[in-house]
Amino acid sequence: MTEKALMKLVEQAVVRFSLNSAGALHRVGRIYNNEQIVWVGAAAQHRQAAFDAASFLMDMLKQSVPLWKKEFKGDNSEWVAAKASDDKSALKWMLKK
Repeated sequence: MTEKALMKLVEQAVVRFSLNSAGALHRVGRIYNNEQIVWVGAAAQHRQAAFDAASFLMDMLKQSVPLWKKEFKGDNSEWVAAKASDDKSALKWMLKK
């Protein structure tokens, strides 16, 4: 489900920003502090389109791709709640045409 939603988001970016190519990867499983978790890339005829597409992908990831994050601290763990700032970042792209 997550991979399918991520690929749909990439396809949207390709169309929206007239990209030559794009991709996104999000790691799963136990990831330790300071490890890289997400990668996005975009190729376009003009660099600003690629920069905008990469920003779009990063901002929309948390909004439109089902990701669940659980943090572990010693013997304790807790699910991380969505942040209002993530919704705000995604909303700016939803309002832009």
